Amino acid sequence: MKRAGLFMLVLFPAILLGRGNPWRAGLSSLILPGSGEHYLGLKTRTYGFLSAEVSLWLTYAGFTYHARRLDEDYRIYAYSKCGADPDRADGDYWQAIELNMNRDAYLEKLWREARSYYPDNPDSQEAYVRQHAVAGDWNWPSKAEWFYFQDMRKASRITRQRAEVTLGFIIVNHVASAVDAFISSRLLGDSGASSFDFDIRINPSGRSTVALYRKF
Repeated sequence: MKRAGLFMLVLFPAILLGRGNPWRAGLSSLILPGSGEHYLGLKTRTYGFLSAEVSLWLTYAGFTYHARRLDEDYRIYAYSKCGADPDRADGDYWQAIELNMNRDAYLEKLWREARSYYPDNPDSQEAYVRQHAVAGDWNWPSKAEWFYFQDMRKASRITRQRAEVTLGFIIVNHVASAVDAFISSRLLGDSGASSFDFDIRINPSGRSTVALYRKF
């Protein structure tokens, strides 16, 4: 049943758009990579683009899920070690905990900034601190635990960055398939054969490669 549904998803744009129009082929693949190649009869390339689309979305979902789990882990860790509020969702709060060992050090940093901005104006200094200080208290018992928390936050950021990169490759896959379908339709109309090919790969470390090339 799932295979039949996937087949109809690929076939439906082809039924609507007809065959032989480069712009329609490109638009079809821009919406769903591989669909333009499908109604042009390019089965291998259809499988390649569609497989890349599915793999990329699964990779994106995996990175996103893992990043959320890492967020939960570092919040629970901070709650158990330094008394942070695990329910806080604002980024400024967690950044302050990451960059400062305790709230006193954090406030002292803000006061230094305030004095540098308003050296002769105590009222402005106080207003600056009130405006920029985040609510909440924390105190890391040791630098080792504080540094470990920083590593956890870094791991979360890296995972989210990989998710963003994967999302970029999803866009690339759509555009590349659209270009490939457009060019292939033109070439098929001229000579009945196409010599362009496309390849996209992602390995477990997050490194990715994309290639659109022509065979001679």
